[in-house]
Amino acid sequence: MPRRRLFTLGALLLLFCVASVWLLSGSRPPSDRSTLEHFQRAKPHMDVMRQMLSADANVESVAGYGVTTDKSIVAKPPMEVGMTDARYQEYMDKLQLAEASSAIHRDNEFKFGIGGRGFASHGWRLAFVHRDLPPDPEQVISSMDGFKPTGTEWRQGYRHLDGNWYAWIIW
Repeated sequence: MPRRRLFTLGALLLLFCVASVWLLSGSRPPSDRSTLEHFQRAKPHMDVMRQMLSADANVESVAGYGVTTDKSIVAKPPMEVGMTDARYQEYMDKLQLAEASSAIHRDNEFKFGIGGRGFASHGWRLAFVHRDLPPDPEQVISSMDGFKPTGTEWRQGYRHLDGNWYAWIIW
């Protein structure tokens, strides 16, 4: 094998290893204070999206990669699921203003993805959640600060924000 090809393969392997360590180690989730500040900025936009998702009865999620419905869990372009481009753009604009990546409506819960780091079963995910019913009291946390996994199992927590709003974290 030519020397140049070996060098290229070695460089790619090194890059893959560094990226894997970075993704798997992940960074820490945002602090409690920055989560609260983000929520205050995002709440008006998320309230509008809750109304939109309620009106768009068959829509389960909207994100930059497409729309899922109660008939298909595979994200599709908006026109393929009966959503106009204008309505999809309205969602995209509100997601950007809320600094969120997705809007999800399942059962009586609305979830807005706002962050995460990691890959596969390593890392953390963070969302703002509006729930009709409060979460299990054992999952309620008083602060995002200090929340971390215990062992190798996923652990989730809900930090109460306002009314029926919570910051949800799984790590």
